[in-house]
Amino acid sequence: MKVLQLKKPLYLSLAVVMSAGVVLSGCSSSTSGTSATSSTTPKPADTAAPSAAPAAGKQKLVFWHTVQEKWDQDWWTKWIGEYNKSQDKVEVDITFVPGDAWDQKLKAAQAAGTAPEIWNTPLSGIAQNMLKGTIKPLDDLVDPKVWDDLTPNGKQYAFLNGKHWGFPKFVEPSALLLYRKDLFQQAGLDPESPPTTWAQLIEDGKKLTKGGVFGINMPTNEGDLSWTTWGMQAQLSGHLAISDDWSKANVTDAGHVKLANFFKSVFDAKIAPAQTIEGYSAEKPFAQAKVAMTMGGSWTIGQLKNDYPDQMKNIGVSFFPTEDGDYKKPTASLGGWSVVIDANSKHPKEDADFLTWMFARDPNVLADYFKRGGYTKFSPWKSVDQAINQDPAAANDPYRKVISEKIVQYAVNEPLFPWDPSLAVGQAINRVLLKNMDPQQSFEQADKQINDFIAKNNVAAQAIK
Repeated sequence: MKVLQLKKPLYLSLAVVMSAGVVLSGCSSSTSGTSATSSTTPKPADTAAPSAAPAAGKQKLVFWHTVQEKWDQDWWTKWIGEYNKSQDKVEVDITFVPGDAWDQKLKAAQAAGTAPEIWNTPLSGIAQNMLKGTIKPLDDLVDPKVWDDLTPNGKQYAFLNGKHWGFPKFVEPSALLLYRKDLFQQAGLDPESPPTTWAQLIEDGKKLTKGGVFGINMPTNEGDLSWTTWGMQAQLSGHLAISDDWSKANVTDAGHVKLANFFKSVFDAKIAPAQTIEGYSAEKPFAQAKVAMTMGGSWTIGQLKNDYPDQMKNIGVSFFPTEDGDYKKPTASLGGWSVVIDANSKHPKEDADFLTWMFARDPNVLADYFKRGGYTKFSPWKSVDQAINQDPAAANDPYRKVISEKIVQYAVNEPLFPWDPSLAVGQAINRVLLKNMDPQQSFEQADKQINDFIAKNNVAAQAIK
């Protein structure tokens, strides 16, 4: 899998620096909820209370995981149950915690010395957790041969400063174009020819905007604009918000200004709602034909397959349009999730043995995860990817083919530098949209904001080499 390298990898943490409500949306749109499930019995997610004691003689390992898709929870529950039955030493107990409660709950538990031994984090959160000393390195706990199975972009997240820090679960592109073929046909457009350029997107959007239906659903709030545009920032500027060595802002170039102008042109054309309907990548308004196109992540396709299977005949997917129609440029970033061991775990070897069983013993365990998700996420493990490709359902899936060939191989990895510089970019675009601020002036304001943050927090000294 080819990943565009921007001189050195550029990185960002989502998991530790900003509020989880915005962070967790970066890698899946289904991260909120109120229900929770343990590997054995349900329990309230908002308390993460211990479940029943493990079987006699077994040591309990506490695992917290953010609430994501229902099928994701079902997968964890099934395979943790299998692991618990496979041996008589430990009992893994999983609690699914809503995204909007995650940050506060985990920090409070860590401060009180009651943190779970195992928890999940966005792939881009590994670096900041490593720098903060909240997770444990894995090299003394895991057979080194395990790491040979990682793909290059999986290794870029898991292997930092000479050590391995997490088990990557999946990667997925943050931005693509979903469109309704039925609405295209009704508007006199070719349902097999989605727009590939910015000009075509606006032209088609105008024809599709009628009868209470918007041409496209696009991100509008500053949080979503911060991370959904990473691919486009790399495409137009060749870099993200700060320099390779994390020492200074890098947002006043023509590329960032062009990005803001593009978003403004979409909203000035009145083909998109002034406020995103039901949030970024929401599948419901798209499935209900309230919008004809939507900018979203690949996970949206998996949700549509699970929740609206009867609509799939009407749904097409393409790379998100570029200025000149060339898809061999980054249009998305690759995000995803990883599982880590808490720095203060009392049973790190047992934790590592469990994670090795889940991620590295049998590729069919993780292959089952991707099957449940409709093959719209991608594995950072080579053996799992091989197992997936042996399934005709994956090999012949038209959505996976487009995403793999025209999006994933040209995407950039999410950055690992702190969240604040990316947020400043989102705020700059948001000012252009909502306040009609001059783009150059808006990014000059962001430039100062980022440089102040870098100086105040000594960010350059923390740069990942």
